[in-house]
Amino acid sequence: MIHRREYVQHKRGAFAYVTSDMIATVHTPEEYENFKRWIGGQTVSVANDGMTTAIYAWDYERWIREGCKTEQGPTWD
Repeated sequence: MIHRREYVQHKRGAFAYVTSDMIATVHTPEEYENFKRWIGGQTVSVANDGMTTAIYAWDYERWIREGCKTEQGPTWD
């Protein structure tokens, strides 16, 4: 799991984010594939570099909390 102290604070918004590379580094390949399926259709942002996808930290935490599933549950926003 990515620790909160490792989250990146977005320079233009009041939110923290993680990147796919961060997720791939700390999770197994299977978990990473599960996450990619799970995040499909979810709103994301652009990272501070202007090119990388920024995944909202609260969505990453929700994926962890819900058991690293492959599909969105009733809390999907």
